[in-house]
Amino acid sequence: MTNFDPTLYRIDNLVDPNMVVAPSVNVVPIQKPSKQQFVRVHPDAEYRFPTVVLELEETREHYLVAPNMRPELDGEYRRTVLMLAVHRGTQSPFLWPLKVSTDGKENTWNDSALLAAEAAKDTWVRVKSDQASGTYHVIRAEGILDEPYWPDMDMNEIVRLAFKDRLIDSPDHPVVAKLRGRN
Repeated sequence: MTNFDPTLYRIDNLVDPNMVVAPSVNVVPIQKPSKQQFVRVHPDAEYRFPTVVLELEETREHYLVAPNMRPELDGEYRRTVLMLAVHRGTQSPFLWPLKVSTDGKENTWNDSALLAAEAAKDTWVRVKSDQASGTYHVIRAEGILDEPYWPDMDMNEIVRLAFKDRLIDSPDHPVVAKLRGRN
């Protein structure tokens, strides 16, 4: 056996300045922010993705609906703006699906959620529902000054990661079969 000198393996700092690695993003959840977490929304308009999304009520799974499937699934999906957001503690990115009213009728839940997302562009916020008023309330952080970490990816890459297995693009898709009672 050769002489083993542990001092050759010792480092003075746990953080090696030569090994700065940005966190890798492999998964991007699609979710509303938790009422107890502070979040930020990316301020750049490039990180808004207007689309149509079908959300399964029982599982809360979100699916992108391809243009060719929209006539067949009319009434099942919602016009949605996906906004890139991050949770404060973990700096984990997620897509916040914000429903957009298209019939001209006021929807206080949707409208107040959009206002909350707008507020989160500039400051850390918590978003809390108020059942009595049918709205979301914004709670702004009072002393959090740190800036969010944004993944080094464009919005198309982020949407691809978030919806990689959840694209409804044919009448044979299992979600379509489920909605039609074929399974």
